[in-house]
Amino acid sequence: MHFVEDQNGKVQDVVNMTEQGQANVETTTDGEIQKAEFNTESFSVFTITWKRKSGNIEEFNFNKIIHLVRQNGQNGSTYTDLKNSVNATNSLVLETEDTNPVLYMSTITSSGINKEMYQLYESETTYRFIGAYIATTSRDEYSLVDSNKVTKLMGRKEKDSNSGVMKYQYKGDTTYRNLEIDQTVIFVYSNAELTKKANLYSENGITLYASGQSTVNLTNIDILYTTSANDIIPTSVKDSDKRRSGNNYTYERTVVGIGEESVEVKALRRESSSSNSPIQYSEDGENWMDVGSNPVKFIYTADAKGEVPKTIKTADTRNLINISMANYRENQNYYNSFQFGSADYTGSEAVRQNLVQGVLKDGYPVLNNGTSLNGLFDGTWGEVIQNTYVTGLNHLFSYDSSTGTYSYDSDENYAYYDIDSSRNTEKNFIVYERSKYKGEGMRHVASFMPYSSWDDGASQNKFAFGMMISFEFLQPKNGKINGQDMVFSFSGDDDVWVFIDNKLVLDLGGVHERATGSINFANGEVYVNNQSNPTLRSVFNSDSDTFADYTSHSLKLFYMERGRGDSNCSIKFNLPPRPTNSIEIVKSLANSDKEKYTSTDFQFKAYLEDEEDRNQEPVQYNAIPEGTPYRVKKNDSLTDEVRYVGKHNIFTLKAGESAVFEGIDSGLRFYAEEVGILSDQFDKVDITDWKVTYHDLNGNLVGTSEGKVPEQTKTYLARSGVKTAGNAARVEFKNTCNVNNLRKLRITKKMNGLSTTDKFSFQVYLTGQNRQFIPYDGGYEVIHKDGTSVSREGNPQGIIRDVAPDETIVIDQILSGTEFKVNEIELDNSRYEKPIKEVKKGLCDDGTVTDSDGKIALKKDAHVIITNTLKVDLTVNKEWSDKNIKHSSIYAGLYKADGTPLKCVELNEDNQYRYVFGNVSSSDLVYELRPVTGNENAEFTINNNGYVKVEADKIIVAKANNTDTKYKVSYKKEVSEDGTKITQTITNTKIVTKLNLIKVEKNNEKNLLKNAEFALYTANDNYTYEESNRVTGNIKTDSNGRATVNGLVPGKYVLKETKAPEGYSLSANVWQVLVRDNQSVEVTLNGVPVEKSDDGAFVIENIKLYSLPSTGGSGIYWYMIGGMVLMSAAAWILYKNKCREVLGK
Repeated sequence: MHFVEDQNGKVQDVVNMTEQGQANVETTTDGEIQKAEFNTESFSVFTITWKRKSGNIEEFNFNKIIHLVRQNGQNGSTYTDLKNSVNATNSLVLETEDTNPVLYMSTITSSGINKEMYQLYESETTYRFIGAYIATTSRDEYSLVDSNKVTKLMGRKEKDSNSGVMKYQYKGDTTYRNLEIDQTVIFVYSNAELTKKANLYSENGITLYASGQSTVNLTNIDILYTTSANDIIPTSVKDSDKRRSGNNYTYERTVVGIGEESVEVKALRRESSSSNSPIQYSEDGENWMDVGSNPVKFIYTADAKGEVPKTIKTADTRNLINISMANYRENQNYYNSFQFGSADYTGSEAVRQNLVQGVLKDGYPVLNNGTSLNGLFDGTWGEVIQNTYVTGLNHLFSYDSSTGTYSYDSDENYAYYDIDSSRNTEKNFIVYERSKYKGEGMRHVASFMPYSSWDDGASQNKFAFGMMISFEFLQPKNGKINGQDMVFSFSGDDDVWVFIDNKLVLDLGGVHERATGSINFANGEVYVNNQSNPTLRSVFNSDSDTFADYTSHSLKLFYMERGRGDSNCSIKFNLPPRPTNSIEIVKSLANSDKEKYTSTDFQFKAYLEDEEDRNQEPVQYNAIPEGTPYRVKKNDSLTDEVRYVGKHNIFTLKAGESAVFEGIDSGLRFYAEEVGILSDQFDKVDITDWKVTYHDLNGNLVGTSEGKVPEQTKTYLARSGVKTAGNAARVEFKNTCNVNNLRKLRITKKMNGLSTTDKFSFQVYLTGQNRQFIPYDGGYEVIHKDGTSVSREGNPQGIIRDVAPDETIVIDQILSGTEFKVNEIELDNSRYEKPIKEVKKGLCDDGTVTDSDGKIALKKDAHVIITNTLKVDLTVNKEWSDKNIKHSSIYAGLYKADGTPLKCVELNEDNQYRYVFGNVSSSDLVYELRPVTGNENAEFTINNNGYVKVEADKIIVAKANNTDTKYKVSYKKEVSEDGTKITQTITNTKIVTKLNLIKVEKNNEKNLLKNAEFALYTANDNYTYEESNRVTGNIKTDSNGRATVNGLVPGKYVLKETKAPEGYSLSANVWQVLVRDNQSVEVTLNGVPVEKSDDGAFVIENIKLYSLPSTGGSGIYWYMIGGMVLMSAAAWILYKNKCREVLGK
């Protein structure tokens, strides 16, 4: 609805902007408001009208007027309506919470979704939104109900009626307040100048100077990260505007605002590129708010100044640990029941227990006579010195993020609180790097006197003060934080009472010397001055030694200094403080210990019972909406990181993180969901001590097989049961990784060339939750060369040592998507070449992070091979098989194992065919070189001629006695005993062979013929020859018919018989002999291969002769006589035959 006014501000008409098309409201199908936009060209009063419907039935509607006013004066307390002369077009966007429309004041910024409401104009003056307040009106004047700023406005229906109301919240509220009938909402605007400079201040409010200037111009910044000094934030500042005088200070932090409303920021920026654009700040580096006219301060700690030491960095614990203090007049008696001074002094560290009752009353200790000590701690006692009761104090404790420990120790650091609020605008302690004694007792111990400055010499108001410290904490699993017992400890004087859940657990009452006490939450033990006191089991009458895991508890410490001698204080605890009225959603992994190396963003939704309809059936649950902030815990330790619920009401966590939602009303029912779970990565989700159900994308229940979600259901959600916020407001989603998702990283050490007995070291990195590499500090397995293995523990630096060649490191349970980097370290570069790293292809995905070796992939185990090569002196020697003749020089080339040419040298008589290549890889090789032939690519160029290597067993032609001779090249490598020297010998072996002959009788091969003689001649290609080409004529068969010709070099020859064996004819054949480079021999006769004997000798045949004996020999007579006898016998036979013929006639 738009109220149209005249010039005097009287309403002339009421316009329904929705009907006129000037407003647009977007809702879901269930009627849930998603966005509302309103447009108008002039206004002084803005009316928001909400209507809520269920189907077509209107449940309620209402409207409330928001007055737009300007602040009179920069810090004025009177307000005037902005007139209708304001000409602007506005779009007011509402969001939803619990299905109701809500306006977040944080959206009214120069860059927020309601930026049109941030800046208004009137009478040529610019006004900017500084906050919303609840006010009453009287006679056209506005009176603020209180000074608190409104953070949210909501419109909704009352539980017990159909009437609509507007509700609001202040910062820190956990529930909404009703806007009463006589109250209105005012949006206050100011024409104060925008902050464009940052002021330089010390912790105690002293103006500081850099190069004589006390401010820094912010109009030219783009984005300024304030975590450390830089080009914008001065590094060197002093407390004097004289450039060469004054004391030095060190940058500590940046603060926007004043007092308890101030915030420590991580970044500043200009809203736009214009130099006139507003400056904005961010507490988390992501979400931005306008600085407006609030002061910006660069805060510095003091360096040592004479006797005053420098100050130290302490933790921002505002809204996490509550600290308050009060200073009293000395020597008082609190309501005649609690005496200050020495009346109750024990004279030693002995304590007086049971001064107070065992249970707090209305949040404060009560003496045994029933007197409450509330006046000592809430500032209401009349003896509290004016302006010394202070609350919301900050920066007392140091914080060790590696252990989660908060601590303050007066033995190490003196602490001072300046009560002057004009200087100490942020209510911070100043903590020095040294301790100081300021007491008056007999024992000089370092002092805790927070109301006394370092150099304050006055004795008054030092000893009588009280301090209260309180916070909520969560009992971790097994009572351990970062693997250590969770312990609260105190030492000091005087009275100290520590209450857990309002019950007295640690009792150090009385005026005494330094006493000690501790509470161990892992085993429940309580000690005072090293003596056992009632345990947690006893105090809480419990069945267990300590609290149940993940339960919420409160701690309140009440500290009194009421003596007159000394005061000292040491507080140390690793309890994880948690904001009050909160719920916590935790993400962990069930079957992997690699949570901190998992960068996967797990998605969640959380649902709260509608607080206005609580305990009604059926219960209405609403998702915690987009834009809701949550704090982040890591490894059970709360960080200063703030995130925001995103689109579709989804917030994200990494493994090992928790989301802490503050401002949740205790007693509200709630449940949570992990959404978008991929079954091929996580097939089971357990929710610690809660019931869990699985649902598909359509909301249908999903069945399981052996407790696991089948991969057929690719995407699912896990929903917790319903519980009540408060003591059990913690939901831990513990995912079981699918076997395909839990992979291994293997790292193998190899040697190239020579092996070694040396051991090697690696540094292994995995990507952490911010996708940056961090050292892997977990355990691993070493697989030895023989296949045996041993498990080892890691170290914080990610270093793995004592790895021998051929051993493999195995890191398991790494989730897919994790990137890795492996570096060899501590390598003796004088002995080893730069290592070669090979990531086996196909076994991982490509990495995306700088210097990444790869990314673990589903169903694959990554493998990295790192190969080392020893550096040595490599001596090359050249030898010949025919040593006693003159040889020509040769060239030798040095090559890497992969064939890359490095260097060539000449080996000759001058260097005795020897050269030393110094400090080279043990895998390098030396080859003899030969000139290139044909289209070969030269590997070395020598005297403008190209050369290439000669591979082993190849044939070369070289000069021997100035004659071209064929040699076979071979290489031999020898290593010295200490592995530092290698000798490589190149041997040229002259190619020679032998020709074996065997002489036999033709057709009677068993008859071996001796004394056959042959001559061998070198032949032309067609086996023609000249007598002058005789190689040898001294070839003669022995008694076994064999002859051997030695020393034949490759080529063609002819063989002739020069003398036949006795009784055999001389062969007229000429045999062709071919000696090949491979030393094989072939003998042919007229193109036909000559037969070989069983032992490989070539068979040469001769024909036997049949001739008469020689004339005049002694045997001739016997031949003659025999002939005559035969002739006589023949004549006699002829005569007898003739006689028979005559007689017959």
